[in-house]
Amino acid sequence: MSRMNSTGVEGRVKLSGASILERLRARMRRRILFSSIAIFIFGVAILSSSAQTVAANSVSRNSAVGDIIINEKLFQKFKMSGDVVELNKLMLPDFREVEDKVLNRDQELASAKGYSELGCKGGRFEIINPKIVFLSADIVSIVYHATKTAICGSRTFSAGSNISTIWVNRNGSWQMHIHAEYADIPK
Repeated sequence: MSRMNSTGVEGRVKLSGASILERLRARMRRRILFSSIAIFIFGVAILSSSAQTVAANSVSRNSAVGDIIINEKLFQKFKMSGDVVELNKLMLPDFREVEDKVLNRDQELASAKGYSELGCKGGRFEIINPKIVFLSADIVSIVYHATKTAICGSRTFSAGSNISTIWVNRNGSWQMHIHAEYADIPK
């Protein structure tokens, strides 16, 4: 190893084995320190990215929950008012409704049209204690009790129902796959 002496003349300095070993240890400590700093910075970047992803997923799920509750209310409104154009947008092609019998999409639309022809219109619809489960990012189950009032001609009907729906997100739009209602006896 070359070093400059006090007179500025370069000369060879003989290092002992202990001195070489100490220099190697110092070099290793610096490498470990720099590696640790790099790993720490990389880890912080990953955690920050993960936190942003979790936050985005939470916002996305909260948004989906709100959309699904709104769509449940719209489904009842469109069904009772006979608005088959809007009702159709909420249902997947293979939609099924389960009440006292099983209806496919076309039968459900015909049923809604029948309400309209009888002079029925939607009244109040309230969702009580909804339980929402994400089966996947694009499939959600909602189960709840509801109270509803329907006005058909001069008569008003009120009932409670236990309702469950499976919603599927297709191209950014939540649509019903299965909708089931078990209604209390109307008053």
